[in-house]
Amino acid sequence: MKNKNNTPRPETIQQLLFTKFLLSQMQLFPEAKPSAFSIAKKILITHDAAEIGIAAIADQIGALPNKTQRYLMDYFAPIKDKMHPNREVTGKSYCLQLNRARNNLKHGMLLFPDPNQWVNVVDKIYSYLSDWCQEYLKISLDDIDNSILISNTEVKSLYDNAKKEFSNGNYQRVLELLAKAAYLLFEENSALRSLPVGVARAEDAIKLAAFGVHANDFLALQEFLPQVSKASDENVSIKWVQERFGHPGNWREDTASFCIDAFLDLALKIQNADWIPGPINFLAVYEHKIEAIKDGVEMWSEKWEDGFLPSSPKREVIKVLNKGESIRGMVSRHKETLLNLLGSRNILGQANIKEPEKISILSKEFGKEFLIVYVALQDVRITCVPRESDFVKEYLPDLPTIDMQLD
Repeated sequence: MKNKNNTPRPETIQQLLFTKFLLSQMQLFPEAKPSAFSIAKKILITHDAAEIGIAAIADQIGALPNKTQRYLMDYFAPIKDKMHPNREVTGKSYCLQLNRARNNLKHGMLLFPDPNQWVNVVDKIYSYLSDWCQEYLKISLDDIDNSILISNTEVKSLYDNAKKEFSNGNYQRVLELLAKAAYLLFEENSALRSLPVGVARAEDAIKLAAFGVHANDFLALQEFLPQVSKASDENVSIKWVQERFGHPGNWREDTASFCIDAFLDLALKIQNADWIPGPINFLAVYEHKIEAIKDGVEMWSEKWEDGFLPSSPKREVIKVLNKGESIRGMVSRHKETLLNLLGSRNILGQANIKEPEKISILSKEFGKEFLIVYVALQDVRITCVPRESDFVKEYLPDLPTIDMQLD
C-alpha cells in the first residue's frame, strides 16, 4: 500500500537537505580556537541555513508571511499564529540575536561578533531546526534523507532495514533486503510490468533511462542483487547464484553502500512513473487447446531406441480422446526435416508408409508433470484459449478464443 500520510513535498525535503548540507560543512572542520573571521563565516552561513529551513517548514504547513520580500524573522509570527497562538516558536529569541549579528556583519560596517558567544552557533541552529521539524512536520532532521519520499510503506521499511543492517556490517543482508524492496517496487509499477530482480538486462536499463535512471548504475545494482521470486503462497524467496556474483567477494561495505544509493535513486525516479502501453507476450495470456474432431484420437509419447537413425520411435499411447474432448497446454508443430526424411526409411533403405503430420503438446493434464505428447494434426482442432490466471481474470477478462496460426 502507498503511504497516505502528509509526507513533506519533495521540494521541502530538498530544502531541508540543503540546510543540513550547509550546517554539516561547518561541523566537519571544528576549530580548537576559532578566530573572529571563522566565527563570522559561521554566522553568515548558519543564518542562511536557518532561513532556508524555516521557510521550507512554513511553506509546507501553509504559514508563509504575507509579503513579497521575506527574511528570517518574518516566519515566526505566521507559524505561531497557525500552530500555537499562545506561545512563541522555539528558538525565536536566539534567532533574533543571530539575525542582529548577521546584519551587523553585512550592513553594520563589519562589526565582528564575539567568538566565545557564537562558537556553538551551528549546533544551536541545528537543534532548533530539529525541534521545528519534529513539531511541525513530524519528522526527524537527523534521519531525513531522500528516502522519506519513498511512497510505498513496505518498500520504505525494507530500505530502512537495509540501512540498519549496513550499520551492523551485515552486507549480504543489505542486498537481500534491497532485492525484496526492488521486487515490490517493480511489481506495483504499471509502467514497468514487473521487471525481474537480480537479472541485468540491457533492454531494462534502456527502458529505465527514459525515467532518468543511470543505465550503468542500474545494471551494476542488478548484478549485485540476488534473484527474487514469489511462490504460489505469495511468499517472496531469495536466490543467490553463487557461480556468478552471489558470494562473499561481493558482500562488501563499498558495494552495499553503492547499492543503497543506487536503489534509492531508482525508487524515487520510477515510483510515480505513468503507465504506458506495451506488448504482452502470447504465452503470458494464452495457452493452446487441442480438441478431438472424431472419436478414438490417440495421443502418444515417443521413445527412441539406442542406435543411429532407427526406422521409427517406440510409441506409448497416453490418452485417447473422443470427439469434443480436449487438452490444454503448449502446442508445437513438427514439420518434416532432413532428419525426419532419413528416419522415414527402414534399415533396408525402403520407404516406410508416410505418417500424417503430427503436433506435440506440452501439458500437465496427463497425470505427469508437463509431459510431451503427440497427436495427428488432421484429427484435432487447435485453438488459443485465455489462461486461467489472476492476471487474465483481472486485466483481460474478455480475452477471446482464437484459432492457432500454424504457419
